[in-house]
Amino acid sequence: MRLAVARLLRGAGAVFVGVGTHDQAVAQVATEPSLDLAILDFHMPSGDMGRLIRRLLWQRPDLTVVGTSASDQRSAFAARGVDRFLPKPWGVDDLISVADWSEPAGNRVSVASP
Repeated sequence: MRLAVARLLRGAGAVFVGVGTHDQAVAQVATEPSLDLAILDFHMPSGDMGRLIRRLLWQRPDLTVVGTSASDQRSAFAARGVDRFLPKPWGVDDLISVADWSEPAGNRVSVASP
């Protein structure tokens, strides 16, 4: 999934940083102030999704967090504080709409987890 998202976002001109674990996502957000979007798959391995969301938003309350899943996990993400959801499969236009970006995707940097 990460490779597909990487191709999709890079093809749109965005900078993409992919990570494989919750700890890597937290470290990226902590060390890269230019990151402004996290795409989280509901079924990520390596930990509790609610804890990851709390850790990310504690570090960066302004970070846009988008949840994604092949099944409708909108309410599960909302219960964890994420109100932006993209059902799979999705494209760049869907992401731009959900992220509510006012500038083009080429000006954005994103981090995605498996």
